Amino acid sequence: MASIDGIATEVEKQPWKEVLVFTEEGKTLFTNIDVNPNEVAVFLKAFDSYENTFGAGIVFNGNHHETHRFYDNLIYGRRGDATEGNGVALAKAKNNEGKIIFAAITYVYPTVSAKAVARLRDFAEGYLSKLAL
Repeated sequence: MASIDGIATEVEKQPWKEVLVFTEEGKTLFTNIDVNPNEVAVFLKAFDSYENTFGAGIVFNGNHHETHRFYDNLIYGRRGDATEGNGVALAKAKNNEGKIIFAAITYVYPTVSAKAVARLRDFAEGYLSKLAL
C-alpha cells in the first residue's frame, strides 16, 4: 500500500517540472506549485467530455496548453514548440478503496512527452492506484 507521505519521494524520481496530486473531492495531496482551485475544478471534469477538453485545452499553473491526446485515464498536450514550450499531462487512477486520484504535471525540454507522459501513466497505475487515503 502506498502512502500520501511517500508521494514526494516518488515525484523526486520523475522528470517533471510542476506537479499536483489531488483527490476527486479536489483535496491536494501533494504539490510543488501554488494551487489554483479554479484549475482543479476544471481538472475534475476534464475526463467527462472529449469535446470540451479538446476545445478548451488545459490551463495549469496559469498557462494554457493545447490538448493533443485524450484517453480514458490520460490527457496531454503542450504549449509552444518542443524546445521552448512545455508539455502538460493529466492522469487519473482508482485506488483500492474505489477513490479517484488525479495527477497533473508539466515538463520542459529536454524531457519529451514520450518519457514524461509514460512516467505519469506508470505513476498513476503503479503508485496512485495503491494509495491509501
